[in-house]
Amino acid sequence: MCGRYSLGRTDRMDWVHFGVPALTALAPRWNIAPGTDVLAIRHHGGGDESAWLRWGLIPHWAKDPTIGHKLANARAETAHEKPSFRDAFKARRCLIPADGFYEWQGVAGQRRKQPWRIERADGHILALGALWEYWRDPAGQNVETCTVLTVPVNDALRHIHDRLPLILARHDWHRWLSPHTTVDKARELLVAVPDDTLAAWPISDRVNVVAHDDPSLIAPIAPGEPRGSL
Repeated sequence: MCGRYSLGRTDRMDWVHFGVPALTALAPRWNIAPGTDVLAIRHHGGGDESAWLRWGLIPHWAKDPTIGHKLANARAETAHEKPSFRDAFKARRCLIPADGFYEWQGVAGQRRKQPWRIERADGHILALGALWEYWRDPAGQNVETCTVLTVPVNDALRHIHDRLPLILARHDWHRWLSPHTTVDKARELLVAVPDDTLAAWPISDRVNVVAHDDPSLIAPIAPGEPRGSL
C-alpha cells in the first residue's frame, strides 16, 4: 500500500520532464496523508497540466463521497476491471510527484509497526502512477480526486511490506499520461521498479502522527535508538 508520502525537497522537482510550468510557491510537505489535496500531473484538454486532487478516489457514480476514505490505493493488477477504477484507468491516468514515501513493517512479537523511509537511491523525484476521477457534489460542484496504484513488491523491499506504489520510469511518463495509450498498453507498465532503484531505512514513530510535518521525519534511526515521541 501507499498510505503516506512526501514532497519536501521541492527544489528537486523536474518540471521540464513533467512537461508543465513550475509552481513557484509549492510548499514543502513531509507527511502527506489521504484526505488532503495533492499535486498531480495529468493530461487534460489539449495537453499536460498540474492539478490539485483530493487523495481518496470518489467514483463518478458514487452516492456517498465517504467511499473515498477507502480508495486511497488501488491494486494495479485489477484496477482496469474494478467498477470503482476502470473508467479512470482507461481515460484519466495521472502522475503524483514525490521525493519519498513511508511503509510500516510488522515487528515480531509486538503490536507496533516500524516505519521506514523509502526514496530513490539517486535522490531524484519519484513519479507515482495514479488515477483521477471527478464527482459532482449535491451543490453541483465537481470534486476531483485520485488514487495511487500499488504493485507487488520487489525482492529488495520484501522484508518491509508486500506492496509498493507504482513508480514509473521517466521514459514512461508520457506514455502513461497519453490519451492514446490503450488499457492493454498501460497495463504493460504495471511492474515494480528494479531492486537497485530505491533506498530504505527505519525512522522514528513520529511519522505516525500526520500533524508532524518537518524534515526530521526522514532521519534514519539506529537499532536500539529511541523511536521518538508521539
